[in-house]
Amino acid sequence: MKRSERLGKILEIIDNDPIETQEELRDHLERSGIIVTQATLSRDIKQLGLIKIKDSRGRRRYAPSGKPQLRDEGTYKGAFSGGIISVIKARGLIVVKTESGVAMAIAASLDRTDIEGTAGSIAGDDTIFIAISEGADIEDVYKLVRKALGL
Repeated sequence: MKRSERLGKILEIIDNDPIETQEELRDHLERSGIIVTQATLSRDIKQLGLIKIKDSRGRRRYAPSGKPQLRDEGTYKGAFSGGIISVIKARGLIVVKTESGVAMAIAASLDRTDIEGTAGSIAGDDTIFIAISEGADIEDVYKLVRKALGL
C-alpha cells in the first residue's frame, strides 16, 4: 500500500470514529489490513498535521489541523486549509495544489463528501485533478470544492 493511500485511510478512520490514542488508531488500521509500526504511525500523524481536540461530548480525539473542527454537513470546514497551496479552474478540471505528501489523503476525503457536479478525482503527491461532470457548471463546482476544503 502506498503511503498516500495509508494517509487517506487514517483520515477516513478519524473522520468516522473518535480516535483518542495512536494505539487505537493502529488497531483500526490493522482491522483494515494495514500493519504499521508505532514509528511509522507517528510520522504519518505528523505528516497529516493531526492534532487532539475535544469533541462535542468533551472527549479528546484526533482531528486534522488548520481550523480544527469536525466534519459537518459534508464539509471539512478548514480541516485541510493549512495543507492547500492553491485551487484553480482549468478547462473542465479543478486543480488543487497541496503540500507534498497530502494530496491523495485530501482527495480521498473530498471524494467521500460526494460534491455535486464532480465526476471523480485523481491525486498525486502534491496535486489533485477533480473532473467536472458533463453539464455541471464549473463555477458552481469550484465554489463547492472550496467550501468543502474550508477555503
